[in-house]
Amino acid sequence: MERIRGASPPDAGAAPEPAGPPHLSQVAAGVVIAHPSGLVRMLSSKKKAVLWETRVEQTPSTAATQCGEVLLIGTAEGDLIALAAGDGRLVWRRSFGAAITTQAACEGNRAWVGSADNELYALKLRKKRCRIRWAYRTGGDLAGRPMLFDGRLLFLSYDTYLYAVEADNGHLSWKVRLGRRPRSEGVLLGDLLVLAPLNAERMEMFQLPGGTQAGGPTLPSGKDRFVTAPALAGTTIVIAAARYGEETARVIGLAVSEEKLPLPPPGAPAAASPARGPAAAEAPSGPSSR
Repeated sequence: MERIRGASPPDAGAAPEPAGPPHLSQVAAGVVIAHPSGLVRMLSSKKKAVLWETRVEQTPSTAATQCGEVLLIGTAEGDLIALAAGDGRLVWRRSFGAAITTQAACEGNRAWVGSADNELYALKLRKKRCRIRWAYRTGGDLAGRPMLFDGRLLFLSYDTYLYAVEADNGHLSWKVRLGRRPRSEGVLLGDLLVLAPLNAERMEMFQLPGGTQAGGPTLPSGKDRFVTAPALAGTTIVIAAARYGEETARVIGLAVSEEKLPLPPPGAPAAASPARGPAAAEAPSGPSSR
């Protein structure tokens, strides 16, 4: 394997590093790799070189998000750590008391993260610290990265709901129940939110901003299931599907149109079944922010 210039050599006498894959994210200057060992590296996007590396002395539990001049990384020990994007030095850290479970979303000097205490936290970022603006509690751990759309924050919870709350004050706008436990990521394509719950046979699609369920392509019942979260390649939704009992999967590309999202015919991947009819999102009965 070719070594990247600037990377520290492994220590032969060191204790085994924590298991698990590293967290990767693209930022302005390159790619940030946050390893479970606590080592964080910034790789240049223009050449094979390490711009800087540092150790956070905790276990990163999320990928890094660049918010202005800092990179925000959550840890399994419950801290949110801000590193200087330019050189990796520690700028500040904030303890939340429970593992950070979502990559941060940010806009200007505002950020949002989820934690293992079932809370979504809205933060005000300052140069040497952050403060909590509001918190919203769900019935399960939060999954994936919160997404901003039209002044609302969209996020998933393992209580099987998709939530939309006002980004400014945390008031619930609407929530809608998913068919089963969500995967960690969804994609936004215009005003369409696309999800693929864990081992589901049907993709879930929601028309924004109201959260009306728009149906979605369905695999043959009892034969196939979606095995990855959806991703975007231009305007094409890319996702992997596999048959029950098989370890191999195939990649499906769904071309988005205003009318439908057809699946490829049998022999490529599987054919689509009719999607369920639209379902309305549940409106809040009252203020839900804390």
